[in-house]
Formats: sequence, structure tokens, C-alpha cells
Amino acid sequence: MGLALTIARRSLLGRPGRTFFAVLGVAVGIATVVAVFTVDHVSVRSRTRWLDPGSGADFEVRPRTSLADPAAALRDLEGVAGVAAFFENDVGFRPLAPRAGDDRAAAVQLTAIEVGPGRALGNWQVERGADLRPGHPDELLVGRALAQRFGLEPGDRVLLAPSPRAARTRCVEGELRAESAAGAPPPEEVFLVRGVLAPRDLGRKGQGDCVILDYDAGRRLFRDVHVEPQYWIDRAEDVDLEVLEARLGRSFTVERDEAAVTGQRADERAFRNGVRVAGLFALLLGLFVIFHTLSMSLLERVREVGSLHALGTTRGQIARVFFVEAFVIAVLAGGLGFALGILLASAMLRAGITTLGVAEHAVGPLEVPWRVAIALTLLGVSVALAGAVYPLRRVRGANLAAALREDEPGEGPLASRGFQLFALLVLVAVVPAAFFVVAPIVGARDARLVGTVLGGLGVLALLIGIPLLLPGTVARATAALVRSLARRAPLAAHLAARSLAAGSTRSGASVAAIALVTTAFVALRGMTASLEAEIDGWAAEAVDHKVWVEDLPDVELAALAAELHARPEVLGVEQADVRAYVGFLLIGVRPAELARFGPALADPRLLERMEREQGIVVSRRLARQRGLGVGDTVLVNTSGHGVQEFRIAAISDAYGYCIHPDERAYAVAADRWLHRYFCLDVDTVSAAAVRLVGGADPLAVEAILRARHADAPRLRVTPGVEVRRLHVEDIGRDFVVFDIILLLTAVLAGLGVLNGLLLAALERRKEFGVLRALGMTDAQLAGAVLLESAALGLAGGAAGLAVGAALTPLLVSSLRVLSGLDIPLRLAGADTATGFLVGALLLALAAGLYPLWRLRRMDAVAAVRTG
Repeated sequence: MGLALTIARRSLLGRPGRTFFAVLGVAVGIATVVAVFTVDHVSVRSRTRWLDPGSGADFEVRPRTSLADPAAALRDLEGVAGVAAFFENDVGFRPLAPRAGDDRAAAVQLTAIEVGPGRALGNWQVERGADLRPGHPDELLVGRALAQRFGLEPGDRVLLAPSPRAARTRCVEGELRAESAAGAPPPEEVFLVRGVLAPRDLGRKGQGDCVILDYDAGRRLFRDVHVEPQYWIDRAEDVDLEVLEARLGRSFTVERDEAAVTGQRADERAFRNGVRVAGLFALLLGLFVIFHTLSMSLLERVREVGSLHALGTTRGQIARVFFVEAFVIAVLAGGLGFALGILLASAMLRAGITTLGVAEHAVGPLEVPWRVAIALTLLGVSVALAGAVYPLRRVRGANLAAALREDEPGEGPLASRGFQLFALLVLVAVVPAAFFVVAPIVGARDARLVGTVLGGLGVLALLIGIPLLLPGTVARATAALVRSLARRAPLAAHLAARSLAAGSTRSGASVAAIALVTTAFVALRGMTASLEAEIDGWAAEAVDHKVWVEDLPDVELAALAAELHARPEVLGVEQADVRAYVGFLLIGVRPAELARFGPALADPRLLERMEREQGIVVSRRLARQRGLGVGDTVLVNTSGHGVQEFRIAAISDAYGYCIHPDERAYAVAADRWLHRYFCLDVDTVSAAAVRLVGGADPLAVEAILRARHADAPRLRVTPGVEVRRLHVEDIGRDFVVFDIILLLTAVLAGLGVLNGLLLAALERRKEFGVLRALGMTDAQLAGAVLLESAALGLAGGAAGLAVGAALTPLLVSSLRVLSGLDIPLRLAGADTATGFLVGALLLALAAGLYPLWRLRRMDAVAAVRTG
């Protein structure tokens, strides 16, 4: 290995530019994918920490009263992976043998759960001692804070009794009624501390002042207290959140545990999977660059190969030289890429850029998903090495005597159709398959998502395959383009066209790289334009012609409505603070205020159904997410009337949207039902939405309210046009992560072009030396290089525009299905397309500057003498 190391070291250090750009190409690809997964990991973890502690299960459900065996119905439901009955309540707690005389009782949060199914759900983790055992109702687990507070250890005994706080207040017919157990409270019961909970999931309840015990033991302890049956549900991995939610909603009220399903909603899944696939394509482009860089480096060194063989070096030793060189490049690229990826992720998180939207503050702390990040780095390094193996086989079979004479025809290993097919197979099949094993997609692997990914890989295969498998076509097209660009510079045009024709496969690789990036930019712009169009369509129904008023001093709704209706442009006044969360946002409005706009204008009976029959109006997003239609029943869990059935009277966004919280999946009911079932105050408001006639000035409403409530300095008035603008801006902010990824892929494409032009320049040193000796000027040399760059940029940009426009409908269609949004199709506009074409041209020209600088520093005499 001494000879191989010596020659490899001389090659790497003797050609620092080629070495640096080869390492950088792979490193940027690895850095992009490592950054993507690190940012995604931290995004989900950070969002989870900010949410209230949940159970760790995906859903909490309550059955309708008519369901005979809820547990059996849940277990038989497709998509349910686990079911556990439970209830929660406050309990009096004290140790049986207090340490240091501390016998004070504490009120802690109790969770009684079926032990066997609950353990299968993974709702708790034991950090000290042992877990609960089915069939041992005298055992319990205590939270870490509770154990520290009383100095408890596994094996200690404690006393539990229903706390006086267990008396519940229930809403019955609009009145809050306290219900307490009759008679004397039951005596305390003794339990054995089996273990101490880790501060996760159920162990976070009550900030660690909590206990868990068997469901039957809990029912015995609370035998005189009303307990409603509830169930925690985990979904199977092959079913999406909304699909199972819709199935559950037919017989159960459903509430998500947002801490457990962070990043799993339809729109979040679509966005996170899009970011992951974008990271994959960046990695592929980096590997694509190194494949061809390593292959073209063999062409540049054919004379060296022949000389080594003539001096007695065996073919195996020659192969080891190039393998060592490739190994050093790949390992350096892997280490540099991993480090750059972590730094990039840290910078993005400090800027608030996440895969769940852009935050207004830094997100963190930085937590590296080591297993995924290291696996993706090793994948990149391994494939980079694979890119050197096939050309090495070509070297072993090459005519080395011809190489010494420099008359080896074609482009050497690079011109081999076998190598092109090998590279295509590795990049389009092997790498994606390994990628999705290491980092699987988010959500169910249904046909729609798989079809989208396969479609993207098909586009990748098209853009890589055609220029490389049909290089002559690309060479002729780019040569013709060069001649049309430089009619007044015949020498520069001739040299550029000759270089493109001689290195047809190299040119094809450069065109493919630029086309890939341009395609991604065009398709992304089409997606954002389509999302903006969806916002426009939604805003026309939900927010245009409305004004939102917040921070009113709790005024009477009737007085406020009468005052505003005195203005002819006011059509209705909706409460914006009468709401309850029942698995979705349920908003209460006064039905009479809806009569002059929206679906009630065409169907006055809608108001009667809302007022008398518990009819509700469901927003379009909620209807799409849950598969709901007019006439379907929606179950709502109430605090004093059990599970109530509401029937969908209409699907519309015209009513009920609140700007705080910004939630488009909601339902609207008559306010009398929210008063009856949740005891909400529906007669006074602190926030309202005012519906105006088309073309009305929202400033008139603001003037009335500010004059009437001059003593409310915090009064805020937000017109609908401002709400629309903020939603459109949110799309741009949320998609900035894609812009960052695409800018990095643009760097990769530029490196690919740069490597190709640099190796072409090094290959033609002798030719350029002769031309310089014969009097070729610097301007003519620059013209030849920059014309070649321009032709590659324009050809790649034009191909990318065409493919991007064809790919946009596929992406928008997939996004429509995956996100649950009714997204219209919009393509990138002519101005945008022109900008991308100019960007591709500038990228290629910038890539040609370094090879041009190297050529201008060339010693013409030495180049002619040594080649």
C-alpha cells in the first residue's frame, strides 16, 4: 500500500482545487440531509415539550351511550393498535410510615388504567423499582417529584383516599352543579409502592405529583364517585391520524393527545415528508457530482496510468491508487458534511426555522438524532466509494499502452454506457431504498405517498438518464446553442463547441445537474402558488368582508349587535370567544346573526336546524380531514349531559373562523347549546367578528367601536384583508426551509458544472498551451470557457423549466390528498420562469470562473511540453 498511498497523496495535494471541490460536493449533500433530519427531530421534540403533558397515547375517546361493549368495538376497529380503559381523578395521598415525622396528606393526580393494555401502549416508564403487574391491585407507581417529596422508595407502603376535591362540578342545563359523594368518605386504603415513574407521559402529570394504579383498584377506591368510561387508543403505523380519527368518530368522541401526535397531522406530515424527500434529492445530487468527478479524474490521468504501467506497476496497484484517493475524498466529505450539517441545523433552529413552521424565537435545545445522522453520513460515504469502483474496473480492462500514447478513444470509463446504467441504478434505486430504511416516511405508507415519491424518482431518472445515455443529442444541442450565442467570436465558439462535443457525457452530467435544480425550483414555486391560490379561495369565503374585534371590555352581545346593525353595511355579528375544544374547536354563534350571508342566505331552514335540532356547520378542512358530509353525525362529549349527537347541516367556511386561535378545522353551533352543555357565558363578548357587505370600509366599524369603547386601550381591530395577507406570508415563511435546501442543491449543481469544466480544462492543457503560444488572447480564452458554461446553463435551465412545469400537477395533486386541503393548480408564472432560467445561466457562468482562472494562470510553454 506504500506506493498507492504515495501516489494518491501526491495527486490529492498536487491538485488541491479538484480535491477541494470533489470533497465539497459530497459534503454539501450529506450536510443538507443531516441538517434536515436534525431540524425535524428538534422541531418535534420542542413542540412536544411546550404542550401539556399527555398520556402518551394517540387518542382519548369516550363512547356514545348506546354502545354496548366499547372496548370490543375499539379492538375490532381497523387501525387500532392498542386499547386501555382508564379514568383520572384527584386522590389524597400520604405515606403509611412517614419519614422524619412527616405525615401530611397531599392531593395528587391519580390515573387508574388497565395495567396489561396500558403497559403495551407505553403510557409510562419506570426509572426505579419495578413495573405494575396485572392481577396485583394493591400496587401502584409514584411520580418522581412525589417520591422525592416524601422520600419514598420501592417497597414502601402508602395510603390513598378520594380527595374532597374529587367532588366534581358538572354543567347541567346551563348551570354549574357540584356533585359530591353522599355519606362519609370511604376509608383510606393501603398500597405498595412498586416503582418510581420517569418524568414522561403519565409520569409528567401534576408535575410529577402523581400515582398510577390498576383500573379495578381505582374503581374500588372511587366506588361512590361517578366515573365515566374512557379509553386511550394507539393507532397502527400503517394508518394515518385523520383516517383513524374519522373511523373512531362514528361511535366515540375523539380527542388527540397533541403531545403524542406532534408532527402527525395531515398538513404537518405532508410538509415533513416533503422536506425529507428534498433532503434525499440533495444527497443524490451530491453523490451524482462525486460519481462523475471520480470518473472524469481517470480520464484526466490516462497518461499517468500508462506511465505507471510501463514502469512495472500492476493493474491491481493502479486500482489501489485510485481507490485510496476515492476513500480519502469520501471520508473527508463524510466528516465535513456531518459537521456542516450540525452547524447548519443549529443556525436554522436559532432563526426559528423548523419543519413545523417558522417560529418567532429560537427553537432548541439542539439534539442530534445520532443514529439517523450517522447512518445517513455512512450511506453517503459508502455510495461515494461505490462511484469509484466501476471506473476502477474499467481501468483494469483498459489498453494501457494506448493510454500512454494518449490515443485511448472516447471519454474512457465515463463514456461507458454500463457505467451510466450503474450510476443510474445506484442513485435512483439503491440510495432511496436505503434512505427510507434509515429514515422512514412520516405517517402511513399508502399508495398516494409512495406514488409521489416514485414519481419524483422517475423525474430524477429522466433528468439524469437522458443526458447521460444520449450524450450525443445533448452535445449537438449545446454546440448549436454556442454557435448561436457567439456569431462574432468564431474561435471562442469553435473551441466551446468542440469541447462540448468531445466531452459529451461530461456535458450531459452538467446539464442534468442544473436541470434537476431548476426543476425543483419551478415545482416548488408551483406548489407555493397553488397554496396561495387555496388561501385566496378560502379567504373569499371566510375572511373577506369581515372585521375582527378583540379585547372588548365584556360588552353585552345584544347591545353591541344593535349598535353595529345601525350601520347598513353590517350583515352580522358573530361571537369569537364562545368556544369549547371537544376533539375539534366548537364555536358558538347566535343563529339570527347568520341569516344575511353564507349558506343560511340561500337556505333559511339552516338556522332552524341549528337552533332546534343541534345542527352544526362544519368547516371545509374539518370535513375533509374526517370524511364528513351533510347529514352525518358528530359526537360531542359534554360535562353534564354525556355524549351528545350533533348533525351536520352545512359545510362552509363562511361562519365562525377566529383569528385566535388560527384554526381552520372547526365547527359552528348555536350558542345556546354551548351554554347548555358547557355553561359558557353567551350573552357578553370580549371578541367578535363583524360581517360587512362587499366593498364596505372596515375603518367605519373601527371608528364606531373606538368611539364607543374609548376606555379600552387594548382594543384591536383586524380587517379581513390583513388576515389574508398574514396567511399568504405564512406560506412564504414556512417554505423557507425548502428554499434553504434548494439553495444548497444549487451549490451542488454549480460544483458539478465546475468540476466538469475544470477537468475539461486540465485535459486540454496542451491544446490551450499551443493556442496561447500562437497568440490566442485572454478574451478569446475567457469567451471559450464562458460560452461553454452558458450553453450548459441555458440547456439545463430550459430542460428544468419544462420538466418542472410537468411535475407541478403531480406534486399539487399529492399535496391535495395528503394535506386535506382543496388546493387548485397553479404553475410558476412567466416572470418566475424567466428568473429561474437567468438563475441557471448565472449559476453555470459562476461555475466557469475557477476553471478560467486556472487556465489564465497556465504556463503555455510548460503545458505544450508536458501536456
